[in-house]
Amino acid sequence: MIILLSSAVRKQYKEDILRSLAAPIGAKVRFRYRQDLIEPDLLETLNGASAIICFIDEKAVGQQGVFVVPVREAKIVAVHIHGSTRSIDLGLRGFVRATHEAAFQAALFRGGESVLPRFGTAGESDGSGYLVFKAEDVGHLVETGTSVSLWESVVARLSSKSAFSGEEYFWGVLDISEKASRPQETDSFAPVDKLKLLPGHYYRLLTYHYHPDVHRPQPTTPPMHVTHGTGIELQGPAETTVDSDYDLKEIAFRVSNDMPITRRTWVRIGPKDKWTLALELRIRGALPLISFGLIAVSLAAPPILRIISDNLYVLAIGPVLAAIIVAGAAVFGVRRGL
Repeated sequence: MIILLSSAVRKQYKEDILRSLAAPIGAKVRFRYRQDLIEPDLLETLNGASAIICFIDEKAVGQQGVFVVPVREAKIVAVHIHGSTRSIDLGLRGFVRATHEAAFQAALFRGGESVLPRFGTAGESDGSGYLVFKAEDVGHLVETGTSVSLWESVVARLSSKSAFSGEEYFWGVLDISEKASRPQETDSFAPVDKLKLLPGHYYRLLTYHYHPDVHRPQPTTPPMHVTHGTGIELQGPAETTVDSDYDLKEIAFRVSNDMPITRRTWVRIGPKDKWTLALELRIRGALPLISFGLIAVSLAAPPILRIISDNLYVLAIGPVLAAIIVAGAAVFGVRRGL
């Protein structure tokens, strides 16, 4: 199992953890590393590997207690090389909680030696150790899943760290689905990687907001803000008030009818004026259906004319149906490839 670490040394590193926590199943995020922070033996074998995204508390490394918190399991779907750095694209899976925290920390040591980097007083790595490395036999030390309760336990562990103690709330995208297409599922995170939006249809994006410390002074919480790309039409305000320690919010949107071809679009969501999560979505265009009608009519035209001229109604039904079936097969064969 590959371990991918991100710290709070810089704002972007911390936000990488928050995005990994907020994204639905099947969404993609990107982490960036210097090549010297990736274990050398892994440089050519990362693509396609399974990984666990973890937060490393740079202030606690070398001290007693928990300094690495597992967050999310993922599959490495692409590795991009840029000179001395690497960008790693991750397809997100379930959430991860250490069931035996002391044993999980010990598994990050090999023969008593840590593969983790050391951090100087300024917070930056001193060049020792790695942020991407292989850890053996950690699968039995963690629990993985897509339930909201498991997500909450990961949130609770992170919120105990000073880097996240100032978060007004934690949140995640539970689901993006067509309205009334199925009963509203609110106790687990749903996959979105196979979702294809249809022109003219209405959808809902469900978010869950939560903070484990209900006794803290009520902070001033920023609203959730949504922006979007071509083809998305919000059915309400772009901002949603967050006024509770835990709540379920629904953002309704419609897909424009003016989408003749299949294309990609996006939704970006997050606390206003803070970090955001970008979700890539796919809209299936209406052109194949139009093409089906045109091809069906063109193929059926000769038999129809023969009906009119010869009054052979019964004999012509077969060719008409055959023409429509052939047209449908041709068009939907193309449609599957779009």
